[in-house]
Amino acid sequence: MTIQNHLLAILPYVDDPEDKQRAAAIGLPFGDIYAQICARLNENPPQRSVRRAMSEMPDYVDHVGHTRGARWFKVRDTGMLRSEERMQTNTAIALRALRRVATYQLPDVVFAELEQKFAQAQATLDLGRDDRARQGKSWEAKFMKIEGTQPLVFPSIDPAIYRSITDALLRDRRLDIRYEPNKPVPEIAEYRKLSPLGLLDLTGLLYLIVHAPDKTRMLRVDRMRAATVREQAAQAIPGFNLEAYVRQSHLAEYMPEPEVELKLRIHPREGKYARTAAQHILTSIKLDANQQIRWDGGRRTFVLTARVRPSVSLRNFLHSQSDTIEVLAPASMRAEFAKRLRRMADRYASGCSD
Repeated sequence: MTIQNHLLAILPYVDDPEDKQRAAAIGLPFGDIYAQICARLNENPPQRSVRRAMSEMPDYVDHVGHTRGARWFKVRDTGMLRSEERMQTNTAIALRALRRVATYQLPDVVFAELEQKFAQAQATLDLGRDDRARQGKSWEAKFMKIEGTQPLVFPSIDPAIYRSITDALLRDRRLDIRYEPNKPVPEIAEYRKLSPLGLLDLTGLLYLIVHAPDKTRMLRVDRMRAATVREQAAQAIPGFNLEAYVRQSHLAEYMPEPEVELKLRIHPREGKYARTAAQHILTSIKLDANQQIRWDGGRRTFVLTARVRPSVSLRNFLHSQSDTIEVLAPASMRAEFAKRLRRMADRYASGCSD
């Protein structure tokens, strides 16, 4: 064990460092700390090494008073570091990554029970003296995930509701839910004896898939106003598979229609953010794994053909690229887009009114 580890085992814990009187009463003088360090190491390290070790741990060690009157203590409860089972550095790196990304991918009760492991992982990286610990500590600043590309702030989720629905999902228990759907006139729907089947994170919005007496429903968690767990076993759905259900229901597409052959002409973007057709997003990201591209003679534009299911999601994407994407077929979708764009043009032509 390093001097840092021994220090955290020796120093008393003070939960409120601002309470100077209590911190002074609990804290230890440097002489006592040094004596215990020597006893633990069975040697006498230089006092300056011990002082340097304490000064390098500002997130863990603090003191009140000065010089011989200083009383030292730790400001984090690091009892887990006294465990005989030391955490490996690679495990600590993985746990810190899990802490960042798994907020809505683990039951709340499981996440809460891991908090001590997360703290141990942070301490392992903070106090490690080898290169891997240093590299692991900086890893968080080297990796980032952006949920979607839309500049949107998603609604928050009530922690108590998340705790209830994940508890029911984990233990296969039924739920009563008070739900406020998105309607012009606010109203509360009461759903009782729901059997939770799974959670779906759909580009930043969290949905609970439930089996109700009438059908399988998908409820947005942020629209739930209350969730109560019943101590009644959930109804099992033989053969239910969340991944297969999402795929077969085309939930990611939102209100899908029968498959069609979509034909688009891709034009270059002009103006401030000018890009050629060859730089268009659809040359690297596909609408269909088997889509075909046919360039015109001058390679200024190209025609893309793909088998797709028209949906709200697809339309939103095509409209977001409307200055570069022209719908050629099917004719009904072309007419739909032309009508919508004419309506938009009329609004802009009529002048600004607030």
